[in-house]
Amino acid sequence: DAKIAAAAIKDGAKEYVPLPPDEELIAAVLEAIADERHSVVHGSDAMRQTIAMALTEGKIASLDTPVNPYLKRGQFPDNRGQMITLRMLGTHQSGLAEARMPFQRAGLAKPRIDDAYLRANFPGYIVPVNSGSNYSNFGAAMLGYVIEDQTQQSFAQFAARDIFAPLGMTQSLIVEDARPQARLADGDAFYPGGGKRQIPNLWANHPINEAAGGMASTGEDMARYMIGLLIF
Repeated sequence: DAKIAAAAIKDGAKEYVPLPPDEELIAAVLEAIADERHSVVHGSDAMRQTIAMALTEGKIASLDTPVNPYLKRGQFPDNRGQMITLRMLGTHQSGLAEARMPFQRAGLAKPRIDDAYLRANFPGYIVPVNSGSNYSNFGAAMLGYVIEDQTQQSFAQFAARDIFAPLGMTQSLIVEDARPQARLADGDAFYPGGGKRQIPNLWANHPINEAAGGMASTGEDMARYMIGLLIF
């Protein structure tokens, strides 16, 4: 019999806590496991979940829909004759190369991310579609622009209103600016002699990568997020 359990670490050992039976949830998980188009990707990219939320609201017809009609800036060329879909971007199966975008330093003007900028920084393809998970922050970031272009708000605004607020994630935000903020912990530099120096937050992700890895949160808030995914 199929069962679902949550994994937890207790006293250094992994334990599995059975969850209440839910036939529909179990069926969905088994279908995802059996579908070769799904692959395990980095959990910090909330984009796949936000796309699914938009799906339920009728904004997007299917995850297997080509992404270009939902973008008002930055169109994807075909990869060896194959159109790029939302699912390919969400599972890193589009064949995209990684885009090495520089970090943004405090005090410097942020570039305007328009159609010309995205086209100029398109990383290209290195493998055919659906030939294995090939991680690309650019692909995850473009899913963020799908959300922005379809909701007419920034990804940070969308995340705050449609994800963080409903789930009670009061200690989470999308970091948009490179500056010290009261809600962000400063980093520490450790030295061989045992010394330590605090490093202020003077850097931030490049604006293109805000949706791909610009979220700051706490362990408690991420637990709320994971519970929300199970309920959703």
